[in-house]
Amino acid sequence: MDSQKLKSASVVLFETNGEMRRLVKSALLGIGFGFVHDCRTLKQVCDAAVADTKPDVFVLDLDRDKDAVCALIGDIRHSRIGDNPFVIIISMTHNPEEMIVHHVLDAGTDDIVAKPVSAKILSKRIAYLSQNRKDFVAVPGYLGPQRAKGVRPDMEEAAQVKVPNSLGVKASGKAMTKIDEIEIKRAANTFTQQRLYGIILPIINLTTELQTAAAETENGESFEDDISRIVKLVGEVRGIQMP
Repeated sequence: MDSQKLKSASVVLFETNGEMRRLVKSALLGIGFGFVHDCRTLKQVCDAAVADTKPDVFVLDLDRDKDAVCALIGDIRHSRIGDNPFVIIISMTHNPEEMIVHHVLDAGTDDIVAKPVSAKILSKRIAYLSQNRKDFVAVPGYLGPQRAKGVRPDMEEAAQVKVPNSLGVKASGKAMTKIDEIEIKRAANTFTQQRLYGIILPIINLTTELQTAAAETENGESFEDDISRIVKLVGEVRGIQMP
């Protein structure tokens, strides 16, 4: 990857450890990024996400508060923070245990790297994501890269969509244009429709099943589990941000 072509690209870096933050920032600048927003708090990350210099990549530390970082990733993916739910997100951790990896992947991150992070590893991962990024899928509770088969069975039947990749555009040497913003909105609309369909259809099916079961039940059998599922699905519909 030609480092000169990344001069127009920007990164939001979140790392609470000062020394590690300086090392990773130096590595990112060495790779060729023109600007790195180095953040010590998640509030600073949120501010950088909506700054005039739109980020092409987020590099986020999981070690201080992985739950808060995963929630932030979910907010980015679901358009609650920033205006590009398809921005590349790389997570970092000293402790890549299976549970942590699963949690952050389920939030919608693109990749995970183990600390200490080297410039060589970052360069390889960023080059790969700029050229070979996975298609996205949308299912209830998840919007993000398609995962390996068997990881989340509900993703295997979901329609895969190639999403806008501002880093890929900049790394190719092309200038960003308004067309990219239009593509982002178009892709976001596609996924909103998919998510709504994926939620509304189970609501209809569950409601029909409850009506049938209630008509056939004489002893007042409880349907609390099914009702809870309907309430959860309705909550997800209410939480969808329209692009």
